[in-house]
Amino acid sequence: MYQFFYIEFIRSSVEDTAFDTLSWYRLSKTTTDVNTSNVFLLLVDDKYLKSENLLDENSETNYGYIMPREYLAKIITSVDSLVSEIDAENYPKALFLDYDLSYLSDPNNKVPTQGDLKLLEVLKKKRPYAIYLPMTSNYNYIYQSKETKANFISVGLTTASDNISRRYYAYETYLDLNKSKKKFMNVAIELWCLQHDLNKSVLDDFSQNGLALVENRIIFKDTHVTEDDVYTTWQSNWKQLSAMSANYPLDMIYEDDLRESIIMVGAAHRASADSFEIDAYSKVISGVEMHANALMSLNYFRGKLKRLPLLWSLLIVFSVVFVLDVLLTLIYQSRVYQKSLLYKDRLHQEWKKNIVSFFLLDDAERFNDRWLIVSALIVLFVISDRLLISEGHYWFNWLIPVMLSLPYMMFVGIKRMIKN
Repeated sequence: MYQFFYIEFIRSSVEDTAFDTLSWYRLSKTTTDVNTSNVFLLLVDDKYLKSENLLDENSETNYGYIMPREYLAKIITSVDSLVSEIDAENYPKALFLDYDLSYLSDPNNKVPTQGDLKLLEVLKKKRPYAIYLPMTSNYNYIYQSKETKANFISVGLTTASDNISRRYYAYETYLDLNKSKKKFMNVAIELWCLQHDLNKSVLDDFSQNGLALVENRIIFKDTHVTEDDVYTTWQSNWKQLSAMSANYPLDMIYEDDLRESIIMVGAAHRASADSFEIDAYSKVISGVEMHANALMSLNYFRGKLKRLPLLWSLLIVFSVVFVLDVLLTLIYQSRVYQKSLLYKDRLHQEWKKNIVSFFLLDDAERFNDRWLIVSALIVLFVISDRLLISEGHYWFNWLIPVMLSLPYMMFVGIKRMIKN
């Protein structure tokens, strides 16, 4: 189980199911302080589009397939205006623009439009915070302009066979300006390094193979939404993560909250294709929210999520199953349990007898078989929960007994056939 967790059947039925359940129960609903600078999302949602007259009477976008680049330039300029009015000690650290800018707005990718030139002009300016743009292909008209002050990162997010997105790619490889292959670090890892002044060599610690199924897990927190006719705001259960429509008055943000903050801009309107399912109940969030939760997860785990070492996993599973097996044997042999069996035999109503018989079995082996796996699941779930929220934040798969119970029950069945 420990070695083959990345095989699709085990990943889908045990690995992800176990983490999703624990994340939903423990992590998503509790407020968590990750003790770092704030992250603000400026969402290009329906409220923003409406304020810029980019929605028609049917609430559909009226600008075609590509968001006009001049509006993205306008959002960056509004952040520049905010920064110019606050003290230097409260400057944000970075702005991430989550829009694919690989090609010009011109359908033939030949002539830059007025919006393309406007955005490029804004990105050439010097500012006291860094700007990050996605690298999604070997071609990018801003990256190849060589005049921009922007930094380029990857934004790869995974989608499993169940169409649910839970992870990010640590890096993606594209051609640099010298036509050489270069690893572009994922935006979440890049911004995490920026927040904590870490060397980019930290990328060497992240895997891009099967192990990444554990390392790159994203914890998704519930949000508390406030909405009116002008804009929408929400606060995540990540204490340092909040969002607002891109038309929100930025001067309403407390100046101290902006100190070394990360600002992310991305699409979150109904017509956006940049959306991802994050659970089995078809809950959908925008791509920029995915990246924000990935950044928060890195802060929570203080890097990648670590699996509990194999030796410790073996000791836990063996100890729990062994102790429970002994306890169940003692319970069956106890005077209280034997008296309960006599009470069951005195029941006259058949339906009551059937219910009691489910819990109280006459045969010792069947009693043990029925309750060993159930009790082990409960105990291992608690252990897994404690390990995940502990200081070390280790991942231990509490669903292992479900898989191990299959060969166990086969062994028990063969044993009974031989005995008979």
